[in-house]
Amino acid sequence: PLRVVIDQKQDDRSTAQNRLMWMWLGQIEKKTGTDKDQLHYEFKKKFLIYIYRRDDQDFAEMCHAIAKVKQSEPDEYETIGKQVIRLCSTTKLSVKQMTEYLNYVHDFAVTQLGVHLTVPDDLKW
Repeated sequence: PLRVVIDQKQDDRSTAQNRLMWMWLGQIEKKTGTDKDQLHYEFKKKFLIYIYRRDDQDFAEMCHAIAKVKQSEPDEYETIGKQVIRLCSTTKLSVKQMTEYLNYVHDFAVTQLGVHLTVPDDLKW
């Protein structure tokens, strides 16, 4: 049997959104001294995982399975968790999801880090 699904195509995040994200990470790095790759990892852990868990049922089930490891094997849980975060990427986000992610990064930078982030006209999301 065949199954045909017709749905709206979700556009992947835009190149402007990607450039804006890396520009902001650079601005935060200058203000805090934290390497932008480390910031990217921390923001993925803090915000991206939440978006994937909410919007991707398979990803949510995987996270649930990993969480079960926490009770019996805490060291392995930490290793697996770090690997999942490292492998998660913003490249698969839709434009809408990437906008949400950028809003989280922006708000965190302003409220928690006291870093004012610039938004050039050509990169407005």
